[in-house]
Amino acid sequence: MRQLTVDLEEGRADLERARELASVVPPEAAPAKELGELIAEATGAYTDGKARYAWAAASVAAAVAGAWIDRSTHLWPRRVALREGSQDVLARALALLSFLEADKGREEAAASLNRDSEAVLLRMARPTQARFTIGATAAERALKLHRADEAIAILNRILRLAKLSDSERGAAQALLATALHAADRVDEAGRAFEETARSFQRAGLSSGSLGADLERGVLMAQTGNHNAAQSLLDEVASAAVAAGDDAVEARAQLHLGTIAGAVKKHRQAAEHFERAARAAQRGGDEAAFIVALRNAADEWRHEGDFAAAERLISEALAVPATAALTVDLATTKYVLAVLRHQQGMRKDADRLLEEAASDFEDKLIELGADGSRQARKYVEGQLRTVATLRDKLSR
Repeated sequence: MRQLTVDLEEGRADLERARELASVVPPEAAPAKELGELIAEATGAYTDGKARYAWAAASVAAAVAGAWIDRSTHLWPRRVALREGSQDVLARALALLSFLEADKGREEAAASLNRDSEAVLLRMARPTQARFTIGATAAERALKLHRADEAIAILNRILRLAKLSDSERGAAQALLATALHAADRVDEAGRAFEETARSFQRAGLSSGSLGADLERGVLMAQTGNHNAAQSLLDEVASAAVAAGDDAVEARAQLHLGTIAGAVKKHRQAAEHFERAARAAQRGGDEAAFIVALRNAADEWRHEGDFAAAERLISEALAVPATAALTVDLATTKYVLAVLRHQQGMRKDADRLLEEAASDFEDKLIELGADGSRQARKYVEGQLRTVATLRDKLSR
């Protein structure tokens, strides 16, 4: 199935041939597991903006699941399980294909696929999980299109599903909180994050509960409630250390550093950022590691401790360069350029700014005209920052 998906994605097989080959996959345990993984990958690819792979994977999954629904098996219980599982995959695949058609402006085709997906769901004995996945994907799509009210309506429908598990309820509430925030309904968003934490606690998912409290703290900080945000984020960071959740600890410490830096408590901010860097390092998140070290270095620079700043920037720039880290490393170079300027090393500062600008320009070329608009906008903003710094430091 995966090879067929890749062939379809890369144009080595057309859709009709792919469907024909997919329909003869035998309904056995290993292919059934692969089918479930394939539709999950298709959904993840769609959420990540990889539309071509999402289309190919969903098309193959739909063909296999459609062929399996009425496939005869020797044992009645197995036939029932096969049919229910196949309907689950088919409903999700058709819904995903409808989103892809809608994204291309093909509203009639999208509506037809959506009706087909709904018809499959109505035939299912236990459609809750499929409805949850389809609804969550639809809500994320609405948020990306800046249609927060639509996302809120979708998520409220999901939360009314009677047989939703606590983990699914927590995930839906987290999305709802995000949508409410996007709609400027800040108080409701805060309450939704609290509900999210409680749902994840009932599900026994401490990491989900911590994540929800983290987002609530971030929301408080963004709305100017800095004292409450700091208190909650301190609690989250401590709980994350106890739970060994490096990712949550890193993010909590990053936000604590930002809060402290905003009120010019540079030493305190630097210490938070350094703790964030060590947590990110333990968690293997190189991007967060670089960002945290860079921020810590900049705070030490403001504090006048150039030696500490240089040590941390050197550590950040020692991370092996990859395409995914280009922007973070280039940004670190222009922070070092500012430090070099303050140290009276003008030639080094100019060289670093040139390198940073070149790295950002290379990233724009890599993204291409069809690349993520948000990513291009961010890199273009970084190029403007370099130009502003070059002008400022030349005076």
